[in-house]
Amino acid sequence: MELFINETAIGVSPQESDTIQDLLNAILKELEENLIIASMVIDGTYCSIDDPKILGTSVSQVNKIELTVTTTLEISISLLEDGKQFVILGAQELKNGSLAKKNELINSFAWIIESLEALQGSLAFPPADISILRAILKQIITRLDENDVSLDETKELGEHLEKIVNVFDLLQHKISNEKDYSKESTHSLLKEIQPKLPDIATNFQTGNDLQAIQDLCKIVDVIETFTRFSALNSTDNDIEQYSLALKDISLQMLNAFENKDFVLIADLLEYDLSEQIDNILEN
Repeated sequence: MELFINETAIGVSPQESDTIQDLLNAILKELEENLIIASMVIDGTYCSIDDPKILGTSVSQVNKIELTVTTTLEISISLLEDGKQFVILGAQELKNGSLAKKNELINSFAWIIESLEALQGSLAFPPADISILRAILKQIITRLDENDVSLDETKELGEHLEKIVNVFDLLQHKISNEKDYSKESTHSLLKEIQPKLPDIATNFQTGNDLQAIQDLCKIVDVIETFTRFSALNSTDNDIEQYSLALKDISLQMLNAFENKDFVLIADLLEYDLSEQIDNILEN
């Protein structure tokens, strides 16, 4: 039997009774902590590394196994990039007013939701906007699944999809720790969202849910940015107190979001968050 890892031949001498599961377990023990087996090809056929039937197969029945080993970070970035491309294609299709590929779009968005759930479970500190992004896609699937979607509604769904493309880029930067957490950048974000809070609150109050949820994603991102900025300036007590206050508001909003209490979210945005941002900018 031949074994290749990332296209490099590896000399192995498995026991006659060893299964593919035994072989993979032995390889995993030798891998560095941050590496995982991402894919497996057996005799030219892609196979699931979670399939019990495949894992129970004796290595003596196999001629060649090709494994791809990578990091969790690389897989996360790849998943987000694939998800972004699906959303871009879906946005173009719907903005053209076409529902010809409706079922394909629904399946694609369902796959993105599952991928985001897996990503969320794999991260020690998953960004809150993953949950919100999943909620947006679930809302769009629900709308698409209706039988009486008009041409205007179809185009509007395409526009909503187009607006969340940048969230995938944002998540990639966050996961890769490439986001800018400088004082200037953080201050600029706070100044940018502060005057928009009343309008975002109104969207929640009036049932403009898709737009409101997208805006909530931006709000949560700004709060998380300030939290990271605070962590980098942990000796400043004032910044730490502001960070704790913003964290509390963010947690209340996310809990209200899970409970679909959009009135509470609107109040938190228009009063509590607005007041805290005013205090931060003044000081």
